[in-house]
Amino acid sequence: MKKLIISIILLSLTVLAFASFDDFEENPANIGGREFGDIILPGFEFSGGFTNNHLQFSDLMMFEKDHVLTESEKDKLISADLNFAGYGKLNLLSFGYRNWEFSVNNHSMGYLGDIDKELFEIAFNGNTEDEYHQTVVSDSYFYNFVKGKLNWTYPMGLNLSFVPIFDIATKNSSEIVYGLEGILNYMREMNIYLGANINFYNANGYMEVMESSQTIISTPDSLHFTNNLQAVYTDPDITVNTGMNLGAGIGMKLELPHGWFHFGIDDLGVKMQYDDLVVNSYTNYFKDYLDYLDEDHEVIDESEEGEEEPYEGGVELELSPTIVWGAEYNVGRGFTLMAKYLQSDYVIDGFFMGTTYRPVQWLPFKLIYGSGDIDTYKFNFGFDTESFEVKFGMITYNGMFNGAKGYGTDFGIRIKF
Repeated sequence: MKKLIISIILLSLTVLAFASFDDFEENPANIGGREFGDIILPGFEFSGGFTNNHLQFSDLMMFEKDHVLTESEKDKLISADLNFAGYGKLNLLSFGYRNWEFSVNNHSMGYLGDIDKELFEIAFNGNTEDEYHQTVVSDSYFYNFVKGKLNWTYPMGLNLSFVPIFDIATKNSSEIVYGLEGILNYMREMNIYLGANINFYNANGYMEVMESSQTIISTPDSLHFTNNLQAVYTDPDITVNTGMNLGAGIGMKLELPHGWFHFGIDDLGVKMQYDDLVVNSYTNYFKDYLDYLDEDHEVIDESEEGEEEPYEGGVELELSPTIVWGAEYNVGRGFTLMAKYLQSDYVIDGFFMGTTYRPVQWLPFKLIYGSGDIDTYKFNFGFDTESFEVKFGMITYNGMFNGAKGYGTDFGIRIKF
């Protein structure tokens, strides 16, 4: 079971995405005015990555098998606590035509809680106290769910032309008043698209470390280590439906002189129930008696694993509303600028800025920087024609190239008709 959970986490952390070259796919009104249909073949759109809070990409090489840690690498490991996070999205099905869209996506999120820097320090330098207590990865969790979304946008752009014309300027008015009058009258005529969606959520896999404690005792000639861990998780098959819930979303899309302003709220009222869970406990108890006069020494291992027991009541997971707002603006000569704020529980969120450059209409290059709990640098390129889109991409977290603390990838194929 442990190998299965680890395999699922590693697979899920290799798959997080923004669909095609659309910066505001979270907005239910985004397809307002669309004149074509689209199909994404199952499994042909995915993206993902993982990140940590401390180690750069090159530092991960220190964990290679048979590698002997250098003093500088030891100093690195004891300079800060260490944790890992990963987010994933895999498109299982997506198709639509003009003002409606239906999609089914698999979402995953995992977090490996803090590994205390003092644990590394004791492992490298020994324990200076008679006894040391701590908790490691006590707040670790992983969850997986399938989200189906039926999105509909009113097919016609609405406007506020029924509002009387604003006439607030006089011959003595300042440029500010004239400008405000122009803006207000423009708002009367701009297109406004309204959209809504209804979602279903199938809660699949769940894992959480409920209790974790470690005790370390070291003396000049021995080392005692006791670890107690209790975890609850879905068993045995995370593909089995363990709970379903409905949610909803709304959004609007406002026309700007050379772009669009977006606002959307999704995942309203979502409380997923993970059932068919089991609890397991693990105890590791090591005694290592060192004999410095002889290379041989005695290690006593009394580790044991408890039997799986049903977890009564299950676990309820309540998602916070996903919120997106921002604007995209065409500055000409093939350049489009984007700025948006995204809040979500199951993707990397924060404030994003970016630009798309098209030297020719069918060849887009996209650069995005995201600022949040995790800094994001994203580069996409591909082909965007009237018949299909192909997207390739690379994501780095917290920094670029060797300074990155995590990596990811993008890929997608969209067929238009």
